[in-house]
Amino acid sequence: MARARDALDDLRLVHKTLKRLKIPHALIGGWATVAWGSVRATKDLDLLVLVKRSDRDLLKRSFERLGYQGEWRKGDVDDPIPELLRLFPKNAGERPAIDFLPASKGFD
Repeated sequence: MARARDALDDLRLVHKTLKRLKIPHALIGGWATVAWGSVRATKDLDLLVLVKRSDRDLLKRSFERLGYQGEWRKGDVDDPIPELLRLFPKNAGERPAIDFLPASKGFD
């Protein structure tokens, strides 16, 4: 599992990058529960992003420049997550993977 300090550094980098790209976002998943005081072992960072379809390649390329690689994945009919960008650090070490789940509606 990623050490907390390293994961927080990565979280700051993700937030800073999304802010620079002007992509509204929210931390979800395991690290969100940690932020609220629950103990939960988790390795990846999960974020909900409000990103236009036309900006999705820009999002991917921006994180590739930061040393991540990955792909947009489409869920099937039975998948509760219809689409996500899963990124892995090229030099994994202790760095976490990142999952970006695009908001499908404004109320997400």
